[in-house]
Amino acid sequence: MNAYSRAIGPLNFAVPDAKSFATAVKQGAGGLFRAVDVIELYDEDASARAVLSAMEKIGTAANPEDTVLIYLSGHGVIADQRYYFVTQNVAEQKAIPKDAFSETMLVRGMAGIRAKNGMVFLDTCHAGAFSLDSASQLAHESGRYVLAAASSVEEALDSYDDKNGVFATAVLRGLKGAGSRPGEKAVNNFELGFFVTPEVKHLAEEKQHRQSARFKIAAEDAQPFPIVELKP
Repeated sequence: MNAYSRAIGPLNFAVPDAKSFATAVKQGAGGLFRAVDVIELYDEDASARAVLSAMEKIGTAANPEDTVLIYLSGHGVIADQRYYFVTQNVAEQKAIPKDAFSETMLVRGMAGIRAKNGMVFLDTCHAGAFSLDSASQLAHESGRYVLAAASSVEEALDSYDDKNGVFATAVLRGLKGAGSRPGEKAVNNFELGFFVTPEVKHLAEEKQHRQSARFKIAAEDAQPFPIVELKP
C-alpha cells in the first residue's frame, strides 16, 4: 500500500515492491507448477477485511500439494505489544489496534490454508515483531516460513534505487538466483531466506541505514521447496 491517510503517511514504493514480487513469481514459477494464480490488492482495495477475505479464498482453493506465498507491503507497527500490518481502512494511529490487519488475523488466515508449503513476506517496518510463537501456530501440519524486512525495532527503508525498497530489492535478486549454487534449476525457500537476510543488511548499509531482515522457520520437519525456476 502507498495511499494512506495523511495521519498515517503515504509511501512511495510499497506498491511497486509488491507488484515486482508478483511479476517475478508469475514469470518464474510457470515451469514448476501446473498453474500460477495471483490475487493482488493495492491501495483502496487493501482493507483488513479484504486481505483476510483473500486469504480465506486461497484457503478454499488451495490443495495440500500447492505452494502459497503471501507478500504484505506497506506500513507495519507495534501496538499493544503486537504486530500490525496497516491497511487502507485505517484512518489514524489510534485506530490501528481496532482496524488494521493484526498478526492474529494473519495467523488465522494462514491456518485455514491447507497447502503443504507456505511462505509469508512481511515488507514493513518492525516486521520482526511478528513472533515465532505466532509463526509456530501457522504450521498446521506443514511447514511455514516468515521472511521479515526488518527487526522489531527497525524501520524498513522505503527506497533503495527509486524503484524498490531494500527488502524487495534483496528478494528480487534472490529470485533471480543470486543466492543459489551453480547448476541449480530452482530457487527454494531456504536459499531465498538465507540470501535475503544478509543482503538486506548490506543494501541498507549502502544507504547509511540500519535494517536487519529476519528469516523465521515454523516447522517440525523443515523442508526446502521450490519457488521459481532459474533460467539457463
